[in-house]
Amino acid sequence: MKKIITVILLLTTISVSAQEKEPHSIINVDWLKKLKTTQMIFDGGYTEGKIMNETFHGGTMSFGVVINDFWYTVLSFDFMYSRDVMLDSTIPVVNPRYAYSGYFLNNEFIIGSKSAITLTLPVRVGVGYANYYDKYSDSNTNQRKSIADDVFFDAEAGCSVYINFLKNVSLGGTAKYRYTYDAERIGTDADFTQFAYDVKLRFRFFTPESQTEQKKNDAGKL
Repeated sequence: MKKIITVILLLTTISVSAQEKEPHSIINVDWLKKLKTTQMIFDGGYTEGKIMNETFHGGTMSFGVVINDFWYTVLSFDFMYSRDVMLDSTIPVVNPRYAYSGYFLNNEFIIGSKSAITLTLPVRVGVGYANYYDKYSDSNTNQRKSIADDVFFDAEAGCSVYINFLKNVSLGGTAKYRYTYDAERIGTDADFTQFAYDVKLRFRFFTPESQTEQKKNDAGKL
């Protein structure tokens, strides 16, 4: 009995001693502690691309944060439409509209964040939505009648160049390639998988911590 009690006490002592030590992770996460938000960005502008072999026009908008001046993560939204697409339909269409929209999680890798010219490499993954409808109005209502719509996977990658002509304002353009999957109700993947172009006005807001660090760096160069 004494031997059993002695073994239990010994195991308890070892267990307590192990808990007092700092646990070690098999994955090194020290780099996560070094990540910090340095900028907040809002941008928007004009976008154009080919869908169904027709040119679509619209707008693009995004909002997000820059981490350590090299990684921009953001939620973004695109919308484009055309009046020139005519699809086969059993329902008479008087004023056709073909609209495309995309909802994305966007990541941009930034080169030269604080230079006069900034290069970014955006990669976006999200959901695309297409809607073919008849826009009409009568004496009582002003509404649109959807003929067919579709939801599909949407991924884009490209290259952007921004001219930072003011500290907080930049003007830039983007060339990107759009890939879609599972678009089949009112078109095919090939109809949406095309190049597109953006022209954006970007507003940058620097965090107080990043501005303080920048002043220290500038002072050290003197």
